[in-house]
Amino acid sequence: MIAVVCRDCVLRSCALGKGLTHCAQCSNFPCQELVDFSNDGLPHHSEVLDNVRRVRDVGIEAWMAEQEKRWRCPNCGDAIDWYATQCAGCSASLSISFSAPENLV
Repeated sequence: MIAVVCRDCVLRSCALGKGLTHCAQCSNFPCQELVDFSNDGLPHHSEVLDNVRRVRDVGIEAWMAEQEKRWRCPNCGDAIDWYATQCAGCSASLSISFSAPENLV
């Protein structure tokens, strides 16, 4: 389901239609669609504008490296996800800033 939603995303279609690979390359950043997306109530969408600004500031490669580090367990290095409170690899408690939306619990 997620892959279908992302594939049919209006933001992705907009960027591709402009010959861009991501919103950070757009001269119209931040557009209303992106602002609305970041304010749609899903906690992980609230970081979108800051993430795109960061990509503009440091470049996509540096941002990706930051994200790779951010989304790893600080104890064992396994990948973690947005709403994890415990690492699946080593059971370490994780400090997170988001709570799972009620429809995902």
